[in-house]
Amino acid sequence: MFDPICLLSPTASQIRLLCEILPAPMPSRYLHGRFGQVRFDVDALRAHYEREIASTPPVPYFDNGVNYVGWAMLSFDGDIEQGVRQRPLGGAQKSRLASTATTPTPLCTGPMLQAIEDIRKTGLHPYRARVMRLESVGEVMTFHVDAKTETWRLHVPLETNPNSFFEWILPGGKLVRKHLPADGSGWFVRVDIPHRAINLPGATSRIHLLMGVKGRPKTARFAEPYVLDRPLNARK
Repeated sequence: MFDPICLLSPTASQIRLLCEILPAPMPSRYLHGRFGQVRFDVDALRAHYEREIASTPPVPYFDNGVNYVGWAMLSFDGDIEQGVRQRPLGGAQKSRLASTATTPTPLCTGPMLQAIEDIRKTGLHPYRARVMRLESVGEVMTFHVDAKTETWRLHVPLETNPNSFFEWILPGGKLVRKHLPADGSGWFVRVDIPHRAINLPGATSRIHLLMGVKGRPKTARFAEPYVLDRPLNARK
Protein backbone atom coordinates (compact mmCIF):
# COMPACT_ATOMS: atom_id res chain seq x y z
CA MET A 1 0.00 0.00 0.00
CA PHE A 2 1.11 3.56 -0.63
CA ASP A 3 1.29 6.15 2.09
CA PRO A 4 -0.68 9.08 0.60
CA ILE A 5 1.58 11.54 2.38
CA CYS A 6 4.77 10.13 0.85
CA LEU A 7 3.25 10.44 -2.64
CA LEU A 8 3.55 14.21 -2.33
CA SER A 9 7.23 13.60 -3.16
CA PRO A 10 7.37 10.03 -4.55
CA THR A 11 10.59 8.12 -4.99
CA ALA A 12 11.69 6.76 -8.38
CA SER A 13 10.63 3.22 -7.40
CA GLN A 14 7.17 4.47 -6.40
CA ILE A 15 6.79 6.27 -9.75
CA ARG A 16 7.71 3.08 -11.61
CA LEU A 17 5.19 1.08 -9.59
CA LEU A 18 2.47 3.66 -10.24
CA CYS A 19 3.18 3.43 -13.98
CA GLU A 20 2.71 -0.35 -13.78
CA ILE A 21 -0.56 -0.04 -11.84
CA LEU A 22 -2.21 2.82 -13.71
CA PRO A 23 -3.53 2.08 -17.21
CA ALA A 24 -1.55 3.65 -20.05
CA PRO A 25 -3.38 6.04 -22.39
CA MET A 26 -4.79 4.47 -25.56
CA PRO A 27 -2.87 5.24 -28.79
CA SER A 28 -5.72 7.58 -29.82
CA ARG A 29 -4.29 9.89 -27.14
CA TYR A 30 -0.83 9.66 -28.70
CA LEU A 31 0.49 11.96 -31.42
CA HIS A 32 3.90 10.41 -32.04
CA GLY A 33 6.30 8.07 -30.33
CA ARG A 34 9.44 6.05 -30.81
CA PHE A 35 8.98 2.39 -31.84
CA GLY A 36 10.38 0.75 -28.74
CA GLN A 37 10.61 -2.85 -30.00
CA VAL A 38 13.14 -2.59 -32.85
CA ARG A 39 16.46 -0.82 -33.43
CA PHE A 40 17.44 -0.46 -37.07
CA ASP A 41 20.92 -0.70 -38.59
CA VAL A 42 20.88 2.75 -40.19
CA ASP A 43 24.44 2.48 -41.52
CA ALA A 44 23.52 -0.70 -43.42
CA LEU A 45 20.25 0.81 -44.65
CA ARG A 46 22.00 3.97 -45.82
CA ALA A 47 24.68 1.95 -47.61
CA HIS A 48 21.96 -0.11 -49.32
CA TYR A 49 20.22 3.10 -50.38
CA GLU A 50 23.41 4.55 -51.86
CA ARG A 51 24.45 1.29 -53.55
CA GLU A 52 21.15 -0.16 -54.77
CA ILE A 53 18.40 2.46 -54.65
CA ALA A 54 19.78 5.91 -55.48
CA SER A 55 21.07 4.73 -58.87
CA THR A 56 17.57 3.55 -59.87
CA PRO A 57 15.37 6.16 -61.58
CA PRO A 58 12.96 7.42 -58.90
CA VAL A 59 9.26 8.24 -59.07
CA PRO A 60 8.66 12.01 -58.69
CA TYR A 61 5.92 12.92 -56.24
CA PHE A 62 4.51 16.41 -55.58
CA ASP A 63 2.82 16.43 -52.17
CA ASN A 64 1.02 19.46 -50.75
CA GLY A 65 3.46 21.99 -52.14
CA VAL A 66 6.79 20.17 -51.91
CA ASN A 67 8.73 17.83 -54.15
CA TYR A 68 9.70 14.28 -53.25
CA VAL A 69 11.20 11.41 -55.18
CA GLY A 70 10.63 7.83 -54.08
CA TRP A 71 11.09 4.12 -54.61
CA ALA A 72 8.61 1.45 -53.45
CA MET A 73 9.93 -1.33 -51.20
CA LEU A 74 6.56 -3.09 -50.75
CA SER A 75 3.89 -2.76 -53.43
CA PHE A 76 0.92 -4.63 -54.88
CA ASP A 77 2.87 -6.60 -57.47
CA GLY A 78 6.53 -5.90 -56.70
CA ASP A 79 6.75 -2.84 -58.98
CA ILE A 80 9.06 -0.09 -57.65
CA GLU A 81 6.73 2.66 -58.89
CA GLN A 82 3.61 1.36 -57.12
CA GLY A 83 2.94 2.80 -53.72
CA VAL A 84 4.98 5.97 -54.07
CA ARG A 85 2.02 8.14 -54.94
CA GLN A 86 -0.83 8.15 -52.44
CA ARG A 87 -3.36 6.66 -54.85
CA PRO A 88 -2.98 4.51 -57.97
CA LEU A 89 -3.61 6.39 -61.19
CA GLY A 90 -6.37 4.01 -62.27
CA GLY A 91 -7.06 0.61 -63.75
CA ALA A 92 -7.34 -2.59 -61.73
CA GLN A 93 -5.32 -1.14 -58.82
CA LYS A 94 -7.92 1.55 -58.14
CA SER A 95 -10.08 -0.72 -56.01
CA ARG A 96 -7.24 -2.51 -54.20
CA LEU A 97 -6.71 -1.79 -50.52
CA ALA A 98 -3.41 -0.10 -49.73
CA SER A 99 -2.90 -2.62 -46.89
CA THR A 100 -2.50 -5.38 -49.50
CA ALA A 101 0.59 -3.68 -50.95
CA THR A 102 2.99 -6.11 -49.22
CA THR A 103 5.00 -7.70 -52.05
CA PRO A 104 8.75 -6.90 -51.87
CA THR A 105 10.15 -5.07 -54.90
CA PRO A 106 13.56 -5.84 -56.46
CA LEU A 107 15.06 -3.01 -54.36
CA CYS A 108 13.81 -4.55 -51.10
CA THR A 109 16.72 -6.87 -50.46
CA GLY A 110 19.48 -7.28 -47.89
CA PRO A 111 19.21 -4.87 -44.94
CA MET A 112 16.05 -3.28 -46.33
CA LEU A 113 14.21 -6.61 -46.39
CA GLN A 114 15.66 -7.42 -42.97
CA ALA A 115 14.22 -4.21 -41.56
CA ILE A 116 10.77 -5.10 -42.92
CA GLU A 117 11.04 -8.63 -41.47
CA ASP A 118 12.13 -7.25 -38.08
CA ILE A 119 9.00 -5.10 -38.04
CA ARG A 120 6.80 -8.07 -38.96
CA LYS A 121 8.30 -10.20 -36.20
CA THR A 122 6.82 -7.79 -33.64
CA GLY A 123 3.33 -8.52 -34.98
CA LEU A 124 2.92 -5.34 -37.00
CA HIS A 125 1.58 -5.52 -40.54
CA PRO A 126 3.64 -3.07 -42.68
CA TYR A 127 2.40 -2.16 -46.14
CA ARG A 128 3.13 0.32 -48.93
CA ALA A 129 6.69 0.73 -47.72
CA ARG A 130 8.78 3.18 -49.69
CA VAL A 131 11.97 5.20 -49.45
CA MET A 132 11.18 8.89 -49.92
CA ARG A 133 13.65 11.73 -50.40
CA LEU A 134 12.34 15.20 -49.64
CA GLU A 135 13.84 17.38 -52.36
CA SER A 136 12.41 20.79 -51.47
CA VAL A 137 14.54 22.90 -49.16
CA GLY A 138 13.00 26.02 -47.65
CA GLU A 139 9.58 25.27 -49.17
CA VAL A 140 6.62 25.05 -46.79
CA MET A 141 4.25 22.09 -47.10
CA THR A 142 0.63 22.90 -46.34
CA PHE A 143 -0.95 21.21 -43.32
CA HIS A 144 -3.09 18.29 -44.43
CA VAL A 145 -4.62 15.02 -43.25
CA ASP A 146 -4.36 11.61 -44.90
CA ALA A 147 -7.28 9.97 -43.09
CA LYS A 148 -10.37 10.85 -41.07
CA THR A 149 -9.86 8.36 -38.22
CA GLU A 150 -6.81 7.41 -36.18
CA THR A 151 -4.12 6.37 -38.67
CA TRP A 152 -0.43 5.74 -38.10
CA ARG A 153 2.68 5.61 -40.25
CA LEU A 154 6.07 4.28 -39.28
CA HIS A 155 9.11 6.35 -40.30
CA VAL A 156 12.70 5.13 -40.16
CA PRO A 157 14.99 8.11 -40.89
CA LEU A 158 18.02 7.14 -43.00
CA GLU A 159 19.42 10.63 -43.50
CA THR A 160 18.29 13.87 -41.94
CA ASN A 161 19.49 17.20 -40.60
CA PRO A 162 18.74 19.44 -37.59
CA ASN A 163 16.47 21.65 -39.72
CA SER A 164 14.10 18.85 -40.72
CA PHE A 165 10.89 18.44 -38.71
CA PHE A 166 7.46 16.84 -38.53
CA GLU A 167 4.80 19.33 -37.41
CA TRP A 168 1.18 18.98 -36.29
CA ILE A 169 -1.56 21.54 -35.57
CA LEU A 170 -3.81 20.44 -32.71
CA PRO A 171 -7.37 21.60 -32.01
CA GLY A 172 -7.08 25.09 -30.57
CA GLY A 173 -4.09 25.93 -32.77
CA LYS A 174 -1.22 24.47 -30.73
CA LEU A 175 1.81 23.67 -32.90
CA VAL A 176 3.80 20.51 -32.08
CA ARG A 177 7.19 20.08 -33.75
CA LYS A 178 9.33 16.92 -33.66
CA HIS A 179 12.72 16.21 -35.19
CA LEU A 180 13.10 12.53 -36.08
CA PRO A 181 16.80 11.63 -35.74
CA ALA A 182 18.52 9.04 -37.94
CA ASP A 183 19.83 7.15 -34.91
CA GLY A 184 18.39 3.69 -35.53
CA SER A 185 14.94 4.53 -34.18
CA GLY A 186 11.62 4.05 -35.90
CA TRP A 187 8.90 6.60 -35.21
CA PHE A 188 5.12 6.23 -35.17
CA VAL A 189 3.42 9.42 -36.42
CA ARG A 190 -0.28 10.29 -36.70
CA VAL A 191 -1.45 11.29 -40.18
CA ASP A 192 -5.14 11.83 -39.39
CA ILE A 193 -4.27 15.06 -37.52
CA PRO A 194 -3.23 18.09 -39.63
CA HIS A 195 0.50 17.64 -40.24
CA ARG A 196 3.36 18.43 -42.56
CA ALA A 197 7.04 17.72 -43.13
CA ILE A 198 9.37 20.70 -43.38
CA ASN A 199 12.98 21.18 -44.41
CA LEU A 200 13.99 24.68 -43.32
CA PRO A 201 16.35 26.88 -45.37
CA GLY A 202 19.94 25.66 -45.12
CA ALA A 203 18.87 22.04 -44.67
CA THR A 204 20.05 19.10 -46.73
CA SER A 205 17.74 16.47 -48.19
CA ARG A 206 15.78 14.20 -45.87
CA ILE A 207 15.51 10.48 -46.64
CA HIS A 208 13.09 8.20 -44.76
CA LEU A 209 11.92 4.65 -45.08
CA LEU A 210 8.21 4.95 -44.33
CA MET A 211 5.21 2.67 -44.44
CA GLY A 212 1.66 2.18 -43.35
CA VAL A 213 0.88 -0.10 -40.41
CA LYS A 214 -2.46 -1.86 -40.40
CA GLY A 215 -4.73 -1.06 -37.50
CA ARG A 216 -3.77 0.61 -34.25
CA PRO A 217 -0.29 -0.04 -32.82
CA LYS A 218 -0.53 -1.40 -29.29
CA THR A 219 0.38 0.92 -26.46
CA ALA A 220 3.29 -1.33 -25.45
CA ARG A 221 5.02 -0.63 -28.78
CA PHE A 222 5.52 3.05 -27.91
CA ALA A 223 8.47 4.59 -26.14
CA GLU A 224 8.55 8.30 -25.28
CA PRO A 225 5.05 9.00 -26.65
CA TYR A 226 3.64 12.49 -26.95
CA VAL A 227 0.37 12.28 -25.00
CA LEU A 228 -2.55 14.45 -26.09
CA ASP A 229 -4.94 16.10 -23.67
CA ARG A 230 -7.76 13.95 -25.03
CA PRO A 231 -8.30 11.23 -27.65
CA LEU A 232 -8.60 12.47 -31.22
CA ASN A 233 -10.35 10.67 -34.10
CA ALA A 234 -10.45 7.45 -32.08
CA ARG A 235 -11.34 4.25 -33.90
CA LYS A 236 -14.60 2.66 -32.74
